[in-house]
Amino acid sequence: MTQEFEEFIDSISDDLIYLQAIKKMLYTRAVPFRPQPKLYIPFLCRMLAVVSVSAIEHILRQWKRSSKNKILNVYFTRDGNVPNEERVKDMREALVLVGIKMEDDILNDYLAIKYLRNVTVHTGWSANQRKWVEDRNFPSNVLELDERHFSRMLEVTNKLIMQIEAARLNEVL
Repeated sequence: MTQEFEEFIDSISDDLIYLQAIKKMLYTRAVPFRPQPKLYIPFLCRMLAVVSVSAIEHILRQWKRSSKNKILNVYFTRDGNVPNEERVKDMREALVLVGIKMEDDILNDYLAIKYLRNVTVHTGWSANQRKWVEDRNFPSNVLELDERHFSRMLEVTNKLIMQIEAARLNEVL
């Protein structure tokens, strides 16, 4: 692993810890200004989506570079006409290739999180993306994200990172 990769992983780990700590602090500590959870939880969810997708894509990119297999070519194609559903299917196939069976719900939720990240960063999405998010029981209005969504997004992120790292290890062993 490169120093750049290790630094990025450290910063992402810190970001995930800080997001959880901020949420806990706002719930449990006496703070000079205590906003209502309905105001800050959606913010934390949006930041978690940005951090999670960035982390997962960075780890996937490192795996692709170090893999002896031709993997994740569709996921990382620069062709803007490739739907994200095909990219996630490519990720699933790469995991299966090295013996990792990923729950469909985790990958489908990841795609919803990716769409939430995209609407946060790019301030727009297609009707198909909005429907996918709603079908995965996330709100299409990012101001309605709540504690359940935060927990679910964190669970998806952690499981996916662990499985991708397991896949990388399976290739080495």
